Amino acid sequence: MNSDINSGTPIIPRATIYMRNRYELIRGEGIARQFFRGKENLIRHTMSAPGARWSLIASGGERSFIHGVKLPEPFPKMMNIWRIENWDTLYKSMYTYGDAGWFDSLVKTLLSEDQDLLVDLGAYPTTPRGPWPDDRSADRVYLYEEVLLNPDATGHAFLRNFCWFASQVETYGWRLTWNAQQITSAPSALCALWSVPTVDRMNDTLERMANETPYAHRYAKMMGQIATLSRQVLCPSWVERLDDRIRAGQPAPIVP
Repeated sequence: MNSDINSGTPIIPRATIYMRNRYELIRGEGIARQFFRGKENLIRHTMSAPGARWSLIASGGERSFIHGVKLPEPFPKMMNIWRIENWDTLYKSMYTYGDAGWFDSLVKTLLSEDQDLLVDLGAYPTTPRGPWPDDRSADRVYLYEEVLLNPDATGHAFLRNFCWFASQVETYGWRLTWNAQQITSAPSALCALWSVPTVDRMNDTLERMANETPYAHRYAKMMGQIATLSRQVLCPSWVERLDDRIRAGQPAPIVP
């Protein structure tokens, strides 16, 4: 652990901060276009805002959500994960854009929204999401996990098993996109987002981990440290494709 030479006080490293927002859209004609237009403005305004930058880690939902394709019924529940620059980034953003017409229009597409702050775990190297091959599909699905540990399990012991698990599933095409510890709502929750080629590959890999040698014993040990585990399969959302095109320099408007 690093410490201040004069005082001996441990130096707390600068946190990597994330915001995870879960949301649902209202029903109505043109809501999807209005939503994506608002997201385009949000990404463009926050990608270079001094001291208040946002960067999209991933965006997904219960079902596919693509611009120009009719929304599935019922409307899917969605999730975005953003890296934000500082603890006061959200406050600065709301103060700056709260009265903007585009921001008000975006907010009016939402039926509900929950936001939580998290900090990077740094437990295992992450792989940034890849670009979409075209405007209509991504070459992956996501597995979102949320873990609460048993009272007798330490975070360090669990993370050792987590790193082992991550190294094993890489063999089957899994990539860890993001992992963090929640600090609001459920401060002890450990969260991870995996990118996997297909749902079938995901299910096959989990079956192997649970039942086959040489994985099963260590996998059971890891699972035994967990009090509750929530897993959710997510389809990448077109918000990712929009973000890719904006950061590649495509001029506005992408969504007219």
